[in-house]
Amino acid sequence: MNNTLNVMGGLIIGSVFFLVTINYMADNIEDFESRPLPNPKKISISS
Repeated sequence: MNNTLNVMGGLIIGSVFFLVTINYMADNIEDFESRPLPNPKKISISS
């Protein structure tokens, strides 16, 4: 019984952590979208 409670507790805590993280990212997506993309790297082939 104790092992079952540990597994269920771990799943509930993991689910809450996951949902809080997803909600934080969804609320702050404008911050990530407003950043400019880095300049593309030029690939030079030398032989």
